[in-house]
Amino acid sequence: MNDRKDKVDSYSLETLKALAEVAQDEYQRECWRQEVLEKKAVNLLGFSGVMTTISASIGAFLLGKDILRPEYINIFEILFFGSVTFLAVSAIISLAVIRLQKYRTMLLDTIVTENNMGASKELTYYSMAMIYRELVLGNKEKEIVGDKAVNNHKAKILKASFWFLSIALVLIILEALAMVMGTF
Repeated sequence: MNDRKDKVDSYSLETLKALAEVAQDEYQRECWRQEVLEKKAVNLLGFSGVMTTISASIGAFLLGKDILRPEYINIFEILFFGSVTFLAVSAIISLAVIRLQKYRTMLLDTIVTENNMGASKELTYYSMAMIYRELVLGNKEKEIVGDKAVNNHKAKILKASFWFLSIALVLIILEALAMVMGTF
């Protein structure tokens, strides 16, 4: 407690207020970013799922009928299974972004404790800034991963899912070309 008191005494009240506001803004920004990433993942999951269904239905229909010329069947099968596989992998990776996980939130009880009830405004603002900072950046000593690191990881996973989807769409276009060439 004295260590915190010494740190607080070296700053003015305005400086501590600004520090707490910056930390709170960063925390709110990461919460917003997390929401945006999860919405993108849901959209990517839905699109991948719809495309998987359409591609699988059309491919199964064409492979079940003898519509394609024999020299195009092998090419079509490779493109068909490749596109469905890449679409399914994209959907599964998107699920990894939106999986259920425990999120830490800022509660008033973490600041207003028995020890802090009689604390000065300066100490309260300092405590608030440190709590927000720990939520955003984490704490290596306590082995807590911050929201920023979690969101960065989600963004990387989402990029991978997008690349799998892009490859699948290219394969679908090639599959359509093989289908057109194989039926005429």
